[in-house]
Amino acid sequence: MLTMLQQQVQLLKALNSLLNQEQQAIKSLDHTALKTIVDKKPPILKQIEYIEVQRLQLLKQAGFENNNVGIEAYLQQQSNTELSHLWHTLLEQLRICQKTNQVNARLLEMKKINAESALNILLGQKTTVKTYGANGAAQIRRSHAINTSA
Repeated sequence: MLTMLQQQVQLLKALNSLLNQEQQAIKSLDHTALKTIVDKKPPILKQIEYIEVQRLQLLKQAGFENNNVGIEAYLQQQSNTELSHLWHTLLEQLRICQKTNQVNARLLEMKKINAESALNILLGQKTTVKTYGANGAAQIRRSHAINTSA
């Protein structure tokens, strides 16, 4: 179990590094770097998943449930502070990866909306902008396209 957790922590750190690189590539609109980064993620995710399946099998073989309660009971039974520390480090790394991935998804969505808006302007179509008022309610503003037929 110790080796599995160590491997997973290292893989999650590598994934987080890629997610941070991905964020920078999104911000700078570096499509080449983004493609390279995106291609590097699946092998890491497959390794994490493979080790997770092994870890869950080990937990089950030891007679513990396949959930957080089960792993906490297993850790308590083992009385190994390094094992417990690694488990909590793994959970923290997982939270960091999830948060960074969510930020990246939002950044991509914002870039997509900006690109669509710019394209609509260039094509002479009306654009719709959603903003929020002081009371927090959504407000939709329509802007007119630039008149280029002058």
